[in-house]
Amino acid sequence: GRLTVSLMLPEPLAVHVAPPAPTQVQVAVSAAGNVSVIVAPLALLGPAFEAIGAKLFGINPGGKMYYHAASVVVSNYLVALLELGTKLFEQAGLSPQRALEVMAPLVQSTLDNVYRDGTAAALTGPIARGDTETVANHLQALDSQKREYGETYRRLGEIAVERADRDARRRPDA
Repeated sequence: GRLTVSLMLPEPLAVHVAPPAPTQVQVAVSAAGNVSVIVAPLALLGPAFEAIGAKLFGINPGGKMYYHAASVVVSNYLVALLELGTKLFEQAGLSPQRALEVMAPLVQSTLDNVYRDGTAAALTGPIARGDTETVANHLQALDSQKREYGETYRRLGEIAVERADRDARRRPDA
């Protein structure tokens, strides 16, 4: 089967590649609101994109929606998660600006750990420790503030537990 190819380039240039034929690629290039479509052999365009620092990789034919959803989760939903964190810090008495200042090193350290060590090793806190009492206390406080906050914590916690269980380790020092 043919693969869909995605090129990750710095903004404001966006490139989307779709294969009209197994050896050809259709490229939609958008910059400053203008879109150009190019159809050319993959053998010609691949090296040209690599020469400008693009990273080419394939996506399974049925995986395009998952790829796009993953991109939304790790970009837009990360912003939404940080917004929730800001609101919770505000409940603790911090200004939005102070909340961002407090979050910056924590978020950066977490991202550094994920990219260096992977998601399993980067998981810390009460779930990584198996500290169900702290999780229950958090949920009680969040549910009493706004039910949606507790639900978000609960759903993300389930994903964290799955990650920790898949790794089959809980770390008391996490």
